[in-house]
Amino acid sequence: MDEPILPQRGRPLLLKKDANFTQLVVDRVRALDGTLYEVLFIGTGDGWVHKALDLGTHVHLVEELQVFEPAQPVESLVLAGRKKLLFAGSRFQVAQLPLADCSRYQSCTDCVLARDPYCAWSRNGSRCVRAD
Repeated sequence: MDEPILPQRGRPLLLKKDANFTQLVVDRVRALDGTLYEVLFIGTGDGWVHKALDLGTHVHLVEELQVFEPAQPVESLVLAGRKKLLFAGSRFQVAQLPLADCSRYQSCTDCVLARDPYCAWSRNGSRCVRAD
């Protein structure tokens, strides 16, 4: 790059110690309450994908997934919105990830506090489910 790109809000959205961000894709999703959120999927130089939620005043880190082991830089991220999938590519591998894994939240509290706009707590089913 010839010149640095300065953050729109005067400061970076997300800082992570010892992380080299390599790729970024953004999904706009409408939550059940009607609010439109921007979900950031950020690839790193050591094979991780961070999922973060832009809340306007700050960014909430929803989850971190180690996609490539041994560690390899995430060289590409492709969002397949209709299929609800994210594809991450390195030099030697491609990984297919769901945009949300709501089953990882085992309680209503975990589901709600994760602030994952793809997920919602089902009172009838007593489990965290996709909010399609």
